[in-house]
Amino acid sequence: MLPALVGLVRLRGLDRGFRILVALFSVDVINIGLQILLAFRGINNLWLSHFYGLIEFVLIASVLSSWSGLKWRSNLRLIIVLFVVFWIFAQFFLEPMNESAYFTSLVSKVLYTGFSIILLHKMSGDASISILRDPRFWFLSGLLVFATGGIMFSALRGVIDKLPLEGLLMAYSIHWGISILTSLIFTIGFLCKPQVQNSGGQLELAR
Repeated sequence: MLPALVGLVRLRGLDRGFRILVALFSVDVINIGLQILLAFRGINNLWLSHFYGLIEFVLIASVLSSWSGLKWRSNLRLIIVLFVVFWIFAQFFLEPMNESAYFTSLVSKVLYTGFSIILLHKMSGDASISILRDPRFWFLSGLLVFATGGIMFSALRGVIDKLPLEGLLMAYSIHWGISILTSLIFTIGFLCKPQVQNSGGQLELAR
């Protein structure tokens, strides 16, 4: 919720990519609210995670493609198309709407990890300002924490489900801790000053 609130406050100073991310975080808040509401009413809410996962991947990959430069942009767009095809296939053969979104979620997080590492490496080599003052660095770092944490819990799901109550509480405390850390990192990104294009074609901080 915090990234969405801060992003909305800073909306006028954000570029198109970060405005898309604000929209995504806002949809996430709505998704969580609907899941809680349906759960209290005893209605299956697992289908929401399927649709949210698709929306999340398409929006995040679209933003990353705009940051990646022409060399990678067409590849990322192709990956978006392939993921949508995989998502449709998964709904029929791997994970119906009344079950948890396991395979599509895992694939998306593996892709997020790869995207984040590649773009962070690219940024570290050609940053014209301190990387810590670049909002893209904070979003990519948050995405990397989110994705690797998700992969870890997906890989250990079979073990976690068999834990006693104390073990489950510890596991989910770690999960919540990762979620809180991720939200804080995303929020820092929205608090960074936006960058603008100067006459020399390089990015500089907006004054």
